[in-house]
Amino acid sequence: MVSVLSLTSASAFGQGMPNIPQMEEISGKYSNDDVGVKIEFPFGWSGIAMQIPAGTIATVAPGGMESGEPTQIMTLAMIERTNAQPKDPSEFTQQDSECDSPTTKQITVSGAAASESTMTCTGADGKVFKVKMVAAQTETHWISAMFMAPALEFDSSVSKFDSSVSTLNILNVEDVEVQPEVTPEKAPDTPEEPAKLESRSVPVSVEGKNVDVLVESSSSITKFGLDEESKKISFTAEGDKEGTTHLFLGNVLKGPFVVMMDGEETQDFTTDEQGNILEMTYSSGNHEISISGTQVVPEFPVVVVGLITAVVGMVAIIGRTKIFGNLKY
Repeated sequence: MVSVLSLTSASAFGQGMPNIPQMEEISGKYSNDDVGVKIEFPFGWSGIAMQIPAGTIATVAPGGMESGEPTQIMTLAMIERTNAQPKDPSEFTQQDSECDSPTTKQITVSGAAASESTMTCTGADGKVFKVKMVAAQTETHWISAMFMAPALEFDSSVSKFDSSVSTLNILNVEDVEVQPEVTPEKAPDTPEEPAKLESRSVPVSVEGKNVDVLVESSSSITKFGLDEESKKISFTAEGDKEGTTHLFLGNVLKGPFVVMMDGEETQDFTTDEQGNILEMTYSSGNHEISISGTQVVPEFPVVVVGLITAVVGMVAIIGRTKIFGNLKY
């Protein structure tokens, strides 16, 4: 999860993090008497609470954060309102992740109105993850509980986060009014919607370890594999209609890419600005497709400090999606 965010830790909240002060191991029931916050984290999840210049961030993961490489994390951020302006948190740090427009609604937390937002993000390495955030406030602090997980794991795991948030108790909590989202009117004579893209995670071997590649396609995708020596991914796409396939390659293969279809080079594809997501369309039928890159990307281990820094950097992602911009105070 750390590699998703690609942020500069020294710029987090604009004040740097040369040391790790006042770290506290946490699990189960957690409370911060200074802020007036209590919560019970999911069973079996543990981690640390850490002081940062702007407040306190408590982060937990299934089985803890030092026992492996957690793909799911939950964080509770308690940020002083004098130190953080949530309407533009992108100034706190630098990162290359991009998120879609969030779905936001008003909910009740600790007896007061709060906001709940969900979005899908793509990191600089091409990994796709989903985020759910609940935001509340007191006179002195912004309180946010956030859950991050790979897109393919999110739906099956988010209920644990929801159950934990239901135990969140905030002393002297104030209402947050959420501006209703404006849904644009559907234009007349709307063209037929494109074929639905189905998502699946396909494992490939990189340096002897399985790495998942996210594939979204309207076609049937088979024979998917990575040849490390030739730096090439190949697969078969089959369908009775024109097909579209999105490949999130940033965590296994770097471009520029050369795409071959049925033995001939094709330019009928596009990539995102970072060159991590490749999108291609093709006619109906059966097609043999290969994508050659310039470098196979190795996996890097997760470290606890980097994970916490990434959580801090997530504030910038939230700022760019205008979650806080949807709130009235």
